[in-house]
This record gives sequence, structure tokens and C-alpha cells, in this order.
Amino acid sequence: MKAVFSVLVFLACVLSGDLASARLRRPIVPVPLSALYVPSGFDSDDNVQFVGEGYFPNACFSPAPPEIHVDHSQKTITVNARAYVYQGACAQQTRPNVILPFTVEFNVGPLPPGLYQIVQGPMREFLGAVKITHAVRSNGNYFYAPVSEVTIQQLGAITEIWISGVLLGSCVQLASVETRVENNVIVIEPFAYVEPGNNCFRGYFPFAAVLRVRLPHGRYLLHVRAEDGNAINRMIDVTNIH
Repeated sequence: MKAVFSVLVFLACVLSGDLASARLRRPIVPVPLSALYVPSGFDSDDNVQFVGEGYFPNACFSPAPPEIHVDHSQKTITVNARAYVYQGACAQQTRPNVILPFTVEFNVGPLPPGLYQIVQGPMREFLGAVKITHAVRSNGNYFYAPVSEVTIQQLGAITEIWISGVLLGSCVQLASVETRVENNVIVIEPFAYVEPGNNCFRGYFPFAAVLRVRLPHGRYLLHVRAEDGNAINRMIDVTNIH
């Protein structure tokens, strides 16, 4: 009986190992994008980011890391959204007329100045363009504020956006928040400022700001710049409820 039990345990381990190995070997396939949202205002010191959307054909697909290739000589950024494909009955479990949207964030990194075309896949389908300007070395006392949380609320025809975070010095203040809307992208740039002087001590100093914008009906990318080349990206739907 003990021998039979040992054999069963061995088979169970082998089968579980095979299943785990199969999961690791799950294929990755390209998936097309239906829309691309490209923020404006990048300079050569910024981490260039944009966000794409598409639809999976069934529930067997799940997001995989995207591919990004930059051809500096041709000023072209080639992107490929990709998905893991799982085996099993998940395809049959998907109900008809149910769409499975996905969102993918492309982190390109810093780029030299210029106008870059963004294309998709081997057919090089044009998706958009991004302009990179020369970085201006301004006063080092100014920098992007460390935004850690974004809250969105629609109040009739007004979209209200709250940003908040924590500053790490008593002499650090939220200086200004710049906002612009272009091509269904809301770009928010919060700037912090270090007050000159020696009366500064470390600590945790929360900050918050609220922005109110009137937007036409539609779907938007909210792109909030933060420190160290980071950004918070959120997709929002504006319904213009009066």
C-alpha cells in the first residue's frame, strides 16, 4: 500500500510539474491595437510613454510585455502589443457579443530631439507621432512633484481631477500644476520647488491639488507626470452628464 501511495505521489508531482512547465511555455502572440494615446510635451530628458488599447478575441488571452524598437536614423518607433495564450476551455466560455478590452503602456525611455513616427507590427501600420524637444536646463530647484495618487470624479459637464502625494522636506512646496488637453490626452505636470535657505528638515509633508476641466464627450488618457521619469496613466470615459 505504501509503495502504491509513493507511486501516486510521484505521478502527481510529475503531472503538476508538467502543468507548471506548460504554463511557462505558453505561447506569446501579437495582438493589434485599435487606438493609441500619445501625450505631448516630452523633452530629451523625459521618459517617453504612450498607451494603446485593443481587444482580445477570447478569454484565453492575457497581456504580455510589449515589444518596442526605436530606429534612431529613421526616427521611427515600432511597437507590438502581445498576449499570452492559454490552452483549455476558456475560448468556449466566452459569451457571444462580449468584448475583452486590454490596455498596454509603452515605456520607450529618453529620446533625442525630433519628430518620431509610431508604427505597429511588420506591416508598419501608422499609429501616431511624438515630438521630442531639447531639454532646457532650468533652475534645479524645480522638479516634478512625487504624485502617488490620482482620483477622478465627473460633476456634470466638469471633470474633477485630484492629485496627491508626499513631499520629503519642510522647504519643498508644490509650486504649480500645468494642464493641457490634446488629441484625447489630458497631460498634467505638477512642479515642486525647493525654497532656498538652510531651514529645511526631513519629514513627510502631504500635498494635494484639484483640477477642473471641461471636456467633450469621449475617451481620454489621463497622463500625470511624476518624479524620476515616472507617470500615472489612467483611461477615463467622459459622458457629459448635465
